Amino acid sequence: MKRSLLDHLVTRTIFLLATFFVVTYGQAFGEGFRLPYQGTAAAGQGEAFIAQADDPSALHYNPAGLTQVRRVQVYAGANFITGKFSFTNPTGATAEGDLRQDVVMPPPAHVYVTANLEDLGFSSLGPLVVGIGLTSPYGLGARWPNSGPFAAVVTDATLPLLDIKPTLAYKIHDIFSFGGGLDIYTFSDLIGEGQGELIAHSGGTKTEFNGIDTAFGFNVSGLLTLLPNKHGKPQLNFGLVYRSGTTLNLRRAN
Repeated sequence: MKRSLLDHLVTRTIFLLATFFVVTYGQAFGEGFRLPYQGTAAAGQGEAFIAQADDPSALHYNPAGLTQVRRVQVYAGANFITGKFSFTNPTGATAEGDLRQDVVMPPPAHVYVTANLEDLGFSSLGPLVVGIGLTSPYGLGARWPNSGPFAAVVTDATLPLLDIKPTLAYKIHDIFSFGGGLDIYTFSDLIGEGQGELIAHSGGTKTEFNGIDTAFGFNVSGLLTLLPNKHGKPQLNFGLVYRSGTTLNLRRAN
């Protein structure tokens, strides 16, 4: 009887979670130079990691997956990136830009620390995992010629944000885990100049705008594990993730 009640609660939880994701959809807009690569395994799989989420980078991709991570783990990585890009407007005017440096320095990086409290002897809390992450999801800038077709709008732009991610995950059933956390976006001298910047050139005059702010968002996720194989490892997973919007109201840096 107790097991049947638990199965009923899990079914209702999954249904409500799926309904939540469907009814809270919104429009998606271009994200400029967002840096998606926040884990080695995920990057190697083309970011197809939400349903796997079995290492500490799950903290970024799907927090519910942290219930698969044992004991205490520390995970860190960096992205060494170079590249150029070009633009052609409808009249045929062209411009070539780059990432402000031959190789982006300091390299955009990520660090995750997770602890499975049940593995550490805190069994009264149940299968609870806590973690915190630090990523630089917008660690890239853009630079365009001072005489380009839109030089009066922008010739140099960067948004060196840090995302601090306190996170919790809990396995509420053998086949279903739930996770969530905060996204605390802020600026720091650890990357770039510690402020957002936009520079334009017009008539030989350079105009610079800069600003800082701290803003909060949140994320919630679920991981449904079906058809475990004989070794007890997931064989078929479904992952769902929702991330809230966040608004930065930039004020001029001192």
